[in-house]
Amino acid sequence: MFNDSGDMRTGKAKAQLKKQLQVEMSSRNVLPKVKCRVLDGSAVLWVIHWPANGTVRDFVVNFKQYIQQKLTSSDVYLVFDRYQDFSTKSTTRCNRTTEASSVHRLALDTPLPPQKVVLTVSENKSQLMEISCEELTRDTTFHRDYTMTHKLVITSSNNTPVEISYGGVVIHREDMSTSHEEADCIIVHQAVTVATECQVYVSVIADDTDVFILLLHHYFERHLTSHMIMESPIHGRTVIDIQATVKQQQSIVDGLLSMHALSSCDTCAIVHAISVLVKSGY
Repeated sequence: MFNDSGDMRTGKAKAQLKKQLQVEMSSRNVLPKVKCRVLDGSAVLWVIHWPANGTVRDFVVNFKQYIQQKLTSSDVYLVFDRYQDFSTKSTTRCNRTTEASSVHRLALDTPLPPQKVVLTVSENKSQLMEISCEELTRDTTFHRDYTMTHKLVITSSNNTPVEISYGGVVIHREDMSTSHEEADCIIVHQAVTVATECQVYVSVIADDTDVFILLLHHYFERHLTSHMIMESPIHGRTVIDIQATVKQQQSIVDGLLSMHALSSCDTCAIVHAISVLVKSGY
């Protein structure tokens, strides 16, 4: 799991595991049934229209429209990474950084830098996420128009998520508070919690193999029976049936975390260690 230098080894082809295990399904008759969507905010940022000559405000408007479209038919749980210094994610994020590593000071009315400059540099990306979340949280017109029938729950840098519902009622969800920095774990926790407590059709919007493996693990461990799917934020890509995948792969699901940890997956390695300790009685 580590190089000779002591740096954490990062996987280069983790998506192959997802492709080998996943059970696909048609989205035509399924998506209208979804009552809750849990969004990987970082992945969503990549698919929002990026104004070539616009400002940060122009991007935020496009981002709001994306969330608005989801809220017309379901509750939305929006989850972003937290950026903490000296964490297990530092090596992974460092490896994602490209040559476009200049740091900008972003505000609503500043010119929007190129997409790669913002989304591949942690300092820039974290600023854009905070600005987007702040605008969603304080836009009362947006609340009135789009949260009357469905709620929006935002998990960003603050440990406690914010819920907006009933056309503008804003509450802090202390019951969902967590100091965990990894969005993958928070996404799975929220999706599984909703599936367990509300017994509704849940869709997780993410492309990440780590999220996929964690969903399989927790769906299996908690003996869930409600429908759950995983769909890409990129329109037209495969929709994965989590329930059917667990059923088809039930003979190996219990060992997926430990196996995937060896592919240099920091998220699954952490959860696997905790799972082992719990099963051992510690």
